[in-house]
Amino acid sequence: MSAQDRRPPETPPRPPLDRLRVAVNDRDGHRVVEVVRTHGPYLCLQMAADGLLIAVEQGVEGAAGLAGGAAEALRARGLEGDVPLAEAIEAALGTGPVPLRAPVPVDLAELVCGMDMDPAMGESWLHRRTGELRYRQDEAVTGDPEDEIPEDDEDWIWIEPRESHDAWEDMATFAESLEDEAFGNRLLRAIDGRGAFRCFKDALLDRPDLRERWFAWSEDRSLARARAFLAENGLAPAHLPGRR
Repeated sequence: MSAQDRRPPETPPRPPLDRLRVAVNDRDGHRVVEVVRTHGPYLCLQMAADGLLIAVEQGVEGAAGLAGGAAEALRARGLEGDVPLAEAIEAALGTGPVPLRAPVPVDLAELVCGMDMDPAMGESWLHRRTGELRYRQDEAVTGDPEDEIPEDDEDWIWIEPRESHDAWEDMATFAESLEDEAFGNRLLRAIDGRGAFRCFKDALLDRPDLRERWFAWSEDRSLARARAFLAENGLAPAHLPGRR
């Protein structure tokens, strides 16, 4: 066996969305700019724009132009949660006023989990000052004790769970957006009836490229809803320290 044959197999490159997520979590503005330059902000607009905001704050070369473009894209798209992020970018660039929202150190991904919690399993709460998330679960269902929410602490905000119709709308809009009209129609047929979520995911197994695109699409909209929830309560996510 030659030395070349004994080499360990090369690790496949990470998908672009994973590279972007790691860069944002690590607060690595240089890598955020690199990924966005290569793949564009529409990989996951909410995540990319948030990462570019970090890059602007760090003074990364080229970040300002990309961030300005992302802010324009957010305003043009106009999903709930898009405008608050665009305003934060514009304030950082000095092209808009500073939004009057109190920063809270909350992990948006964890907030998304709270919003996606099944109401039958319990409910979620956010502390508007500390960013702490607590879950009041039905112990009879989960077997886990619930977190206590002090009744005299008005800083705890109840997190309204996401409607199942929102998830269905995400799937329908994604299917209608596809250039492959035939496969888009197949996805629409998959969600027309019982077991829509399972049928949709099963259909995507035949198209790994679109499956990755769906993950980005779904995460983008979940992050937008979480940011909208904060804005409705006069809050904005403060950037957390990098997690390396």
